[in-house]
Amino acid sequence: MTERIYTRGEGDALDPLEERPFSTEDELQALIAQHPELLDGEQR
Repeated sequence: MTERIYTRGEGDALDPLEERPFSTEDELQALIAQHPELLDGEQR
């Protein structure tokens, strides 16, 4: 089963996020370079 992730929208509505692949490997690498905390693996 796929894990669902939601964001809180206006009026406390929950909006589901849809998983989609990165267009290119370069797009993913640029995101990781800008936000290295994505790799720390810490779950909250």
